[in-house]
Amino acid sequence: IKMKVAGKELSLGEIEHEILRKWDPIDPRVHFAMNCASIGCPKIPSRHFNPEKLDEQLDHEARRFMNDPEKVKLDRSENTLFYSEIFKWFEQDFLAQSPDIKSYISRYINDKKYIESDNIKLKTFKYDWGLNKQ
Repeated sequence: IKMKVAGKELSLGEIEHEILRKWDPIDPRVHFAMNCASIGCPKIPSRHFNPEKLDEQLDHEARRFMNDPEKVKLDRSENTLFYSEIFKWFEQDFLAQSPDIKSYISRYINDKKYIESDNIKLKTFKYDWGLNKQ
């Protein structure tokens, strides 16, 4: 589905891949603001993005995603950090700002100290493509 945006007919995919992911440098927080309406996606923001507050709003969405146990989950019993496949699919975007995925996640997750330990294992969650009920 295409909609008129700034005088052009664009789909959400075109906005994401042809505009937002072309920023130089890429800001990987856009992946927490974009939404395909599946359960595995970031939750739909309750407010529009405001240019004057965009940095603050993107940080908020990144923190909300990292601290949602359905998207990023620390299992201390298995010493494993489970994380969304979004990090695998767009790995180059996240690595543009961090040396590895664990370092990127630790910027926003509440339990930062524990995941920064060297012996933690990393595993991806299977992405849930079911329709988001939100």
